[in-house]
Amino acid sequence: MSDTVSPSLCIINCENTLRSFYLGGHEGPDSIVEGLTITNGNTTNGGGTLCVSSDPTLNNCVISGNVATGLGGGARCGSDTGYAFPSTRSLS
Repeated sequence: MSDTVSPSLCIINCENTLRSFYLGGHEGPDSIVEGLTITNGNTTNGGGTLCVSSDPTLNNCVISGNVATGLGGGARCGSDTGYAFPSTRSLS
């Protein structure tokens, strides 16, 4: 999706069951999640998105209303992760 598209037009609603994305397969910075709202994720770590051993880019996204009982309600990125979140707003 283009960064000119509003994240309110494409919503991933996890319905309080799990998370939207698990990025743990050595994804590089050219692995781009763009123009989405990620909401209602609910899991142990990384309620909205979990990044492990990867370098993804989340661009022009809204991460909101997610819950984690451990770390990272909105997003959790491990210490072995290089990531970029340009123009992304995390509200939870």
